[in-house]
Amino acid sequence: MSMAMARASSGLQYPERFYAAASYVGFDGSNSPTKSLTSKFPKSTALLLYSLYQQASVGPCNIPEPSSWKIVEHSKWASWNQLGNMSSTEAMRLFVKILEEEDPGWYSRASNSVVEPVIDVQMN
Repeated sequence: MSMAMARASSGLQYPERFYAAASYVGFDGSNSPTKSLTSKFPKSTALLLYSLYQQASVGPCNIPEPSSWKIVEHSKWASWNQLGNMSSTEAMRLFVKILEEEDPGWYSRASNSVVEPVIDVQMN
């Protein structure tokens, strides 16, 4: 086994690996993660990553279907809605798998900027 493979496979476990992947892609609380997504990936991949992120973090699609005149919103809704009752764990794994297929070196680049788990702590 190569050193790079050993490093990649000994990295973060779930759900931390998913959160690191989501942050790397642009789901880090920024106002428009979709713009960052579409600049890094083909639109079909960006749409799938968006849907899997929503499924993993929110659960099954819970918003009303937007008007088909709103093409972007409707596409995002349809993609998320098609995931049905997929578990959040499965969505996390698929999200990371697709990211690894599209950008195999993402983890080494993300781990260069230390990824800390997001924890809500009251500071006084």
